[in-house]
Amino acid sequence: MSGNLEKQNTVSSLNQTPKCCFFSGNPEGSPRILFVGNSITYHAPKPDIGWFGSWGMAASSEDKDYVHLVMAEVIKKHPNAAFCVVQVATWEREYKGYDNDAVFFEAKDFKPDVIICGISENVPRDYFEAQSFKKELHNLHTYLSGGRKDTIVIQATSFFISQEKDNTLIDYCREYDAVSVDLRDVACDESNLALGEYEHHGVSIHPGDKGMQTLADKYIAKLKEQGVI
Repeated sequence: MSGNLEKQNTVSSLNQTPKCCFFSGNPEGSPRILFVGNSITYHAPKPDIGWFGSWGMAASSEDKDYVHLVMAEVIKKHPNAAFCVVQVATWEREYKGYDNDAVFFEAKDFKPDVIICGISENVPRDYFEAQSFKKELHNLHTYLSGGRKDTIVIQATSFFISQEKDNTLIDYCREYDAVSVDLRDVACDESNLALGEYEHHGVSIHPGDKGMQTLADKYIAKLKEQGVI
């Protein structure tokens, strides 16, 4: 089943959140970590599909989604760290020529030391264009870096596994000197999914608590490799 998760993802990419930017930690603190993602990173409550959380779908609680697990690990070493979460499901749907400043302007002054980016799941399969996607992804990263040239970009492959998108993301990391995180093994283990925990199938194929911990461990390993923690 896991090989077809992208097609099984029936959670709409529309109206996942009423706002796109969220801040946490010490506003003036360091290091400054910016998370870029979609419903796996943050999804507002949506009762009609049985989702009542205000955190990464489908963790059982806020502290068990990958964002907060990574935050907790960073804070162990850097209690004054600053964090920003940018939800970009709208960008995924409409990435070609997307006006980042019109939607993500709240984040542009954050100037992160690190961007952790896990997106592509909602990018439409039927008109995916690798070169255009790489160009717009670079524009997004550049915008969210706030003009910094030394921001470390950690870019993941798709959680839902898509050969064309994953190959493009791996190529992107080579071309733009980003740090690649391979997530393709995570969803292959169905125990990492929230199967049976939610009635809505689209919700249940998101990472459950075990999957979220696995995602967090992968990102934490990269942060350690880069000397951030």
